[in-house]
Amino acid sequence: MIPGVVVDAVVEEPFACHPSFAQGYYDRDNAFYLEWDRIARDPGDARGLARRNGSTTWRRTPSTVEKWGAAHWDALRPGDAMSGQVNYGRYA
Repeated sequence: MIPGVVVDAVVEEPFACHPSFAQGYYDRDNAFYLEWDRIARDPGDARGLARRNGSTTWRRTPSTVEKWGAAHWDALRPGDAMSGQVNYGRYA
């Protein structure tokens, strides 16, 4: 737990971990990683990818989220994967 005296603000930022995953919220964007792996070999191409994605940094802005479209983000949402029962045993 984080004490309130050390918290200045709490910000909700959808897809803030993209292209990585946020467990239970969205999966890793493997297509992004594959594209990044290909173009990261050339710094000029890497800057171009950032600009095409709506930013000169990797931060996801609302306009970037909108630009990529709902279908892109919906495809990253995980389905249900329920866990079975677990027997942790009993201590004596």
